[in-house]
Amino acid sequence: LLAGGDWITWLYRALVFLVASCPCALVISIPLGFYAGIAAAARQGVLIKGGCYVEALARVQAVAFDKTGTLTTGTLTLTQVVTTEGMERGQALALAAALEKNLTHPAARAICAAAPAGPLPAAEALQELPGLGVTAGVDGHTVACGGERLLRQLGVSTTLPEAAAYLVVDGRAVAAFVMAAELQEGAADTLHRLQTLGIRRLVMLTGDRQEEAERIADRLAVGREVYGGLLPEDKLHRVQELQQAGLPTAFVGDGINDAPVLACADVGIAMGLGSPAAIETADAVLVSGGLSHLPDGIRLCRRVMRTVRANILFALGVKALVLVLAVCGIAPMWLAVFADMGVTILSILNVLRLLLSRPAKRPAGGGTAAAEMS
Repeated sequence: LLAGGDWITWLYRALVFLVASCPCALVISIPLGFYAGIAAAARQGVLIKGGCYVEALARVQAVAFDKTGTLTTGTLTLTQVVTTEGMERGQALALAAALEKNLTHPAARAICAAAPAGPLPAAEALQELPGLGVTAGVDGHTVACGGERLLRQLGVSTTLPEAAAYLVVDGRAVAAFVMAAELQEGAADTLHRLQTLGIRRLVMLTGDRQEEAERIADRLAVGREVYGGLLPEDKLHRVQELQQAGLPTAFVGDGINDAPVLACADVGIAMGLGSPAAIETADAVLVSGGLSHLPDGIRLCRRVMRTVRANILFALGVKALVLVLAVCGIAPMWLAVFADMGVTILSILNVLRLLLSRPAKRPAGGGTAAAEMS
């Protein structure tokens, strides 16, 4: 107008420019993409607590797992009780069960399940030592029950075999409780699928002995990093090391002791049957309590991000073209309307395709690579 242009011509071009520049396609389809992704993930058994965690899951390059209750079922079976001279098997189990009866740790449950029927000895001044075990007074004796770390904490040495838990009476180890753990159904398959998805590092973090952790890793039959004998703060440090290496890291756990690590990880993932503290702290929850949905959730989150980026490029590209044409006087109003509402509708339809997402089909018998590639 300042250069003497025609008022009607340039008003029309300005209106075309204004309509085409409306950001509806962006402000509607992008949030809708995350909502659709969260809904699709929930249908596949992964409850994600927000759009930022969809983006974080899509970027994950390292996954750290707790062992008990995550890679294993969390149910231990007492296979052997080794006692010293003067201590009977039933007596050892009764003493240990008196201390462990109110605890939820799998080892405590296994001991209580194997304890003889009848009343247990009365435990006084019961004290739980996080990550170590429990101590109490029983019939005038100081009794403790816990793993190897508890023995080191108490300064107790023993010739008893390696075991998941030991019974200590008056500063002397009198019994060892040997236990076996069962793998989560599909745990090995899940780790294979994560590797196929391009996850660079798979790490097992556990408070159990290193030897036991390595035995579980061998049964899973996938090469990975294994760290045993860890306290909750040690798990936290291991996850921070992965993050400091520049790897967006997810941690999968189920216990109350895992809550700090779940909060620290880029994405904390809780098992659906885990402790309320872990579920509350986590950013995502595997609703079924199994690991099999984790690869599907990561794949879906990556698809969500691809869809959102495609919508951004499509919307901005079409709008940029129409804006240039509008300034040149080539674009009619109907083209501006298409660049606004037409692009918005197409972007929304593209996003809604996410709701049709289904988990990858896996061949019977545990085959994984072909399914992932498809």
